[in-house]
Amino acid sequence: MKRWNSEYANTRYTRQILKLDEKYLESILFYFPKVQHKSKKVLANYYLLAEVYCPLCSSNYSEEKKSWKRSAAFTPTEAGYIYTCNRCNQTMTLYNFLRSEYPAVSHDYCKDRWVNKLAGKGFNCPEPPINIRKEYYADQARKLKEKNMETYYRQQKRLAE
Repeated sequence: MKRWNSEYANTRYTRQILKLDEKYLESILFYFPKVQHKSKKVLANYYLLAEVYCPLCSSNYSEEKKSWKRSAAFTPTEAGYIYTCNRCNQTMTLYNFLRSEYPAVSHDYCKDRWVNKLAGKGFNCPEPPINIRKEYYADQARKLKEKNMETYYRQQKRLAE
């Protein structure tokens, strides 16, 4: 089993990655029943450690039972959040988990990581497809053009007075 620590990640971006990962993790945790929230220290800060039932193998979960064993967890590491299940021996990054279970959310996650310059080579999240990048750059150019036009008209109005 791989160790997810500073050997596999650049710790310069750890806080930014974990902050973004935690946002997406909290958005999907309400799909899981009976989540147990804990905390784990990574570098100098504490981050959410969520113990859940495994949706991949659906281990040990039953609505009727009063006793319930959590076999999976989202663990914060220096490389970002890692999903692990002790029963089916699955270990994957948050991006891979989102891609397999919540594809729509994974596209947004990938785009957010890319916008914050936390995706691509050297990171555990790939760059988004070229069409998403083109759309992002077109949107940025449109916003800049609107801002410049607004500034131009404001200056023209001042000169006319």
